[in-house]
Amino acid sequence: MFKCRVCSVVPFAALFGFADSPKNEESYDVNSMDENVSTLESDDENLLEEPADESLVPMRTAEEIEFLIVQWDAYISPRSKKLWSNKAQRYAILRAIAQGVGKHDDPFLSSSSNCMRWRGEFLENYPIIKINRVGNKNGEPEAAFVNRLFVFLCGDEECFKLVDPSNCKYFRMACGNTWCVNVTHISLV
Repeated sequence: MFKCRVCSVVPFAALFGFADSPKNEESYDVNSMDENVSTLESDDENLLEEPADESLVPMRTAEEIEFLIVQWDAYISPRSKKLWSNKAQRYAILRAIAQGVGKHDDPFLSSSSNCMRWRGEFLENYPIIKINRVGNKNGEPEAAFVNRLFVFLCGDEECFKLVDPSNCKYFRMACGNTWCVNVTHISLV
């Protein structure tokens, strides 16, 4: 079962009586997240390596992508649904995300603690997708950092308040992998 990288407990484990013994748990201090990231970067160099052969990574079919979009849309925040009230616009963004991850990766709904590699475009070594922003007068798609978009799409209001709207930079990933798009790895601190 998935262990949270921040609090190092299995969610719902205590509730259902499956808590690990304290000797098996690592503790992470949320206030020293940067130290943990640098430790991960230096200790686990192989986490940052690219897969040997990209062509071996299975991708989703068009039908699988459409099915996934409908699933994900149920978890989109009301704030995002208000901004992209046109379902086609919202689905285009979700489609781009689904096309950017492997067949077995689900950055929104997976309970996996493993990194999920982005297979799309990058800017400053961080994953991006091109989206048509609301209010964009020239009609040209603009680059948006995927992890920043995740926070806007599915983050609750408390999480969204931590985001500085004037800063459109990427978020650091707790795992230290710049190509990772696992929602649980996004570090807002």
